[in-house]
Amino acid sequence: AGDGNTAIEKVKSLKPDVVTLDVEMPGKNGLEALREIKKISSAEIIMLSGLTTEGSVVTIEALSIGAFDFVEKPSRATLYQMQEMKKNLLDKIRYAWKLKNKKANMNMSRAATEEKNVHIKASGKIEAIALGASTGGPKVLYDVITSLPKDIGVPVFVVQHMPPGFTKAFADRLDKNSFLRVVERSE
Repeated sequence: AGDGNTAIEKVKSLKPDVVTLDVEMPGKNGLEALREIKKISSAEIIMLSGLTTEGSVVTIEALSIGAFDFVEKPSRATLYQMQEMKKNLLDKIRYAWKLKNKKANMNMSRAATEEKNVHIKASGKIEAIALGASTGGPKVLYDVITSLPKDIGVPVFVVQHMPPGFTKAFADRLDKNSFLRVVERSE
């Protein structure tokens, strides 16, 4: 689709499992289109974003609205960079599709059988929590970090596979929306 309004109409008619959506589009921008699509579809949405400070903030906003993940869109890219972006995008599309189908199958099996919750108690004192994520991780990490209590009492370390320009915006958003103090630690 050439613009946000057309994208919304195509999602209504085609009912896709996965949608790629550019942050910058004519008409409705990527965030506006994302909000509309989330109201009418359960499609997983992967945002395409340029690596700028403004683009990274908007991308993190998109993740908080419900985007599955994002792919960095290089400006003035070399052939190699374009091939890498294509590979990255295809990997994320495949992963989003598999996850969507897995969720559908899990919902059907839960309705058919009752699952037992298993609680495992840690032996010994917990000194820290470590979380690691890659594709699809930003949304899950946002949900987990913003759910942690402020009196958790141990440090939480997060490793997220994400382009460097986006990590600061992600850490800032987590800090703003969680009870914990969140900071980016770069090399």
